[in-house]
Amino acid sequence: MPNWAEGSLKIRGPIKNIKRFLDEGIRKKELNIFGKETEKNAVVFTDFSDETSIEYEYCFMSVSYIEHTMRAFVDPDIIRYTKYVNLSGESEKDIDTIVLPFKQAWSAKDEDFKKISKDYEIDIAIHTFENGEEFEQDILIIGGKIIRSATITYDDFKFESNMPMLGG
Repeated sequence: MPNWAEGSLKIRGPIKNIKRFLDEGIRKKELNIFGKETEKNAVVFTDFSDETSIEYEYCFMSVSYIEHTMRAFVDPDIIRYTKYVNLSGESEKDIDTIVLPFKQAWSAKDEDFKKISKDYEIDIAIHTFENGEEFEQDILIIGGKIIRSATITYDDFKFESNMPMLGG
C-alpha cells in the first residue's frame, strides 16, 4: 500500500482547453451497491451566462483518475469557476485557473503532467505534502515544459511545513 502525496493541482489556460482536459483527461470509475464497476466521464458541464459549474455525480464508491498518469487522482465534489472579467468588462482572453484536490501514489510525477500540459495546451502547478516520508513537492509546468520540480525537506517537518498532516 503506497503513501500518498496530497495537495493541489492547479490548471491554467483557455477555458475551452481546461474543459477539454476535464472532459477527456479525467475518468471516473464507480462501484455501485451491487458491485458493478463502470467507467465514464468524471464531469458534467452546466453553462450559465458567465459561470460554468462542473459537477461530479454521487455514487456508492468512486475515484476520478487522471488519464496517462501513474496512480494520480482528483477528488472534488463540485468545482466552480467564473471567467475572469477585467474592470472594463471585457473578458481577458478567456484564460482561467481552477484548483483541484489532488493525490498521487508515493509522489507527484512531473513527467506524467508534462505531456498533459503539452497535449491540452494548459499550464499545471502541483504542490503536494507527504507526511510519512516528510517532504513537499513544488512542480510548475508551462507549455509542456517543466519549469520547476523541487522536493522540499525540512529539519523539523511537522513544525516547518505548512500542511504537515497531509498525505502519508
